[in-house]
Amino acid sequence: MVGESARECARRQDEKAARHRRAAERYERGADGEQATAEALEPLVAHGWVVRHDLAWPGRPRANIDHVLIGPGGVFVIDTKNWSGEVDVRSQVLRQNGSARQGAVTSVAEAADAVSAAIGGVTATGVLCFTGDRPRGEWVQDVLVCSTSGIAELLAARPLVLDADEVDNLVRRAVITLPLATDHRARKARAERNARGGTPPRRPVLRRSTRRRIRSALTRSGVTLAVVAAVVFAAPRIAPALTDLFSKDLVASVVKVGDPVDVRGAGQRPDLSVTVVSVKDLPDPGSEGSGGGGTVSTVSGGELSDGDHLVAVRLKFENTGEVAWQARAVPNVSIETTSGASFDAERWLSAGGEEFSGRPHVKPGRSVSVRALVELPRDAQTKSISVTPDGSSGTLHWEQ
Repeated sequence: MVGESARECARRQDEKAARHRRAAERYERGADGEQATAEALEPLVAHGWVVRHDLAWPGRPRANIDHVLIGPGGVFVIDTKNWSGEVDVRSQVLRQNGSARQGAVTSVAEAADAVSAAIGGVTATGVLCFTGDRPRGEWVQDVLVCSTSGIAELLAARPLVLDADEVDNLVRRAVITLPLATDHRARKARAERNARGGTPPRRPVLRRSTRRRIRSALTRSGVTLAVVAAVVFAAPRIAPALTDLFSKDLVASVVKVGDPVDVRGAGQRPDLSVTVVSVKDLPDPGSEGSGGGGTVSTVSGGELSDGDHLVAVRLKFENTGEVAWQARAVPNVSIETTSGASFDAERWLSAGGEEFSGRPHVKPGRSVSVRALVELPRDAQTKSISVTPDGSSGTLHWEQ
């Protein structure tokens, strides 16, 4: 048919544009929510509190922290949510339209831990703040769940734990260790441009006499020859030691899906064996044979974008140590596509298909299997999977 290929290209571009519009709308709602929270926190400034907005998340270059509040009542890390539907807390579980949303609680708890480490170990409390007037102030584990209408009153009523000098010291430390997310990303972008071949500005060269230039060149040449000679002489002696040093605790940087990777214990974490067992697409709830309202609709809470699909990364954590392992935070799981884009897991399922908090608990000699769910665009193809079990393990990689 005449023009069929052009029409197909137009259809794909329309779908891509629609995805971008939906993403832009989500970001716009998020920005509106953050502005509402900032306005709600403003009255606390007159009572000795200091609030900073949109900060870089230490160790996570693609993530940011919405608000950090430091004052007489302590340090609070606030994540703003502008969710639709009914949001409430029942039996210590955060729910949206009846579906558990424990991932949001875990995320802000991790952010609080990161801020605490960045400012010297002072306890930081995670807060989930929803636009509107509900929830009114509930606790889920160590996270306060509240709304913009009541957050200032709740925090102002907290017991006094910091004096004015301590607040000032923590704020100065936070300014250094928690830069603005926009500044942090700009520096990272400049570094990436330089790594791709960007030319740094050239320093001005002072004119010197010919004799001085020759003397300087001879000196540099002599030093260079001396260094080369020393390296040649010492290389046979130091090479084995350097090899042992740099390979002592390392595993292969990339392995195939299905192969286990050993992770040595650190701190309270025992030795582990981590395996990406499989990577599979989940069926579309509207497709034939899915039964409608199947796994995708259950885990997505009705928010799966048109044309996107869910990928289930099945993981196995085996405790090969001598003490039980309780993950302090949800392991970070991400998929890199063949186009170079990266997408993080947002939800977790247990081996039985039930929603799971994402924090494994494994006894010595036992293992647990879970599935991390990642939302990908329709045409995206998985290239590799990255898993960070915790902050001290490093990131492990598997190729599809």
